Amino acid sequence: MVNVKEIIYKGLIPVISPKTAPSPRSFIYEYRGFLKGLALIARNEEGFSYFPSKVAPSDKENENFIPEASEITSTLEIPTYFVLYTHFDPFMWKNYKTVRANNETPEGFICPINKEYFGYLMKLITELCEYKPHGVILHLFGFINVEYCFCRDCREALSRDEKIPADIPFSAIKSDKEMYERWLRWRSNNIMSILSELSKNVHEKNVKLYLAVEIDPFFDWIGGLFENFGYRMEEFIDVLDGLILHISPWEGLIPEEGTDEYNQLVKAMEELERLKARGLDISIMFWRPDMSEFSTIVSLKDKFGIENVFLSTESPTRYGHWRETKIAYRL
Repeated sequence: MVNVKEIIYKGLIPVISPKTAPSPRSFIYEYRGFLKGLALIARNEEGFSYFPSKVAPSDKENENFIPEASEITSTLEIPTYFVLYTHFDPFMWKNYKTVRANNETPEGFICPINKEYFGYLMKLITELCEYKPHGVILHLFGFINVEYCFCRDCREALSRDEKIPADIPFSAIKSDKEMYERWLRWRSNNIMSILSELSKNVHEKNVKLYLAVEIDPFFDWIGGLFENFGYRMEEFIDVLDGLILHISPWEGLIPEEGTDEYNQLVKAMEELERLKARGLDISIMFWRPDMSEFSTIVSLKDKFGIENVFLSTESPTRYGHWRETKIAYRL
């Protein structure tokens, strides 16, 4: 696997947490002359923040991670990004569970359009912005996949807004083309509205907002972003400062150059060039690349003139659960 030195010396941006950099001060000063930027995990996979928060529980052993790192990067003028696993929060999960079409409630995953959780999220991001990062990166934002969400609140809101019966099964929605399109549009309207509100909040504090999108063969690269997550790509230009293409997070492999999958990935990235031409920043993200994948990532960066690449030397501790939940509908 690629180590952090190789990431930094290649001019790419490392994604770190207290697990990979227990002392942010030592880490930053060791690489200060080479750091193009730094991405910090702001909240762990259990829902505990790496900073003192008034709204969220904090990881007491590591609550100085964000404050300490932010103070130093500000002094050294190193662009800093905070990564937030937005709609995965085991601590808050019992109150805001998302529900699959078959009534499963995967542990930790939050209904992305729950109004109470949105208020909590808004306050949490407001607190993060006080540390004056260059930008906030929303990861795991939106629906898990096309089979969500069928919680009580979503069913009642769908019935109220679209006059679709609250107790209707997903199979009946999907079998009716007109109803299915209305349902997809309703989900998307809610997601884009929430994204717009978060954008206003962040921009008022002179912080940029980025969205990590899952560019994965399980979701037909960019072909399934609307159907699965509710994303309307053409509208991102109005609410986001940039898209971060998280390549193959669930496939887990960067396709080798020259393969059919690699060509499909390149085609998907070519389709996003139109957004870049309109001013939307396009970046790349990947977890735990090996040397071959690292080489391919650098090649893609050069091919598309991408400014920033965010790489982590580790996968999240909940990766197995996330992957199983995300791709369950395809198995």
